[in-house]
Amino acid sequence: MIAVASFDDDEKMPDWIRRLFEELRRIREELLERTGGFTVLPNRFKVREAAKLLKRSPATVRGWCEDRQVHAIRLRGRGGPKTNRWYLDVGEVHRLLAGGSLLAPGNGKITEVDE
Repeated sequence: MIAVASFDDDEKMPDWIRRLFEELRRIREELLERTGGFTVLPNRFKVREAAKLLKRSPATVRGWCEDRQVHAIRLRGRGGPKTNRWYLDVGEVHRLLAGGSLLAPGNGKITEVDE
């Protein structure tokens, strides 16, 4: 998280520093709003994180992954299919946020990774 310093006595703070801190606070709030509250931008999103950004349920996004309607990463668990974890690349989430449509079922690229 980005920390913005504060002074004990605002009266002693030069005006240009006060304006700079206010601008930093404004930028920080805008970044948090645009990133859905994420303080570090990842290179991939968990299903629930992508769902939040896309305003869909995690079950819907997971279904897209399973039906190969998006490009996704599957982390295969050792306990069989029920332990798989899905991730969406940040570029795929950005594509969908920009109005990109779902791919035809079966056309999404799935990258398989063993846990």
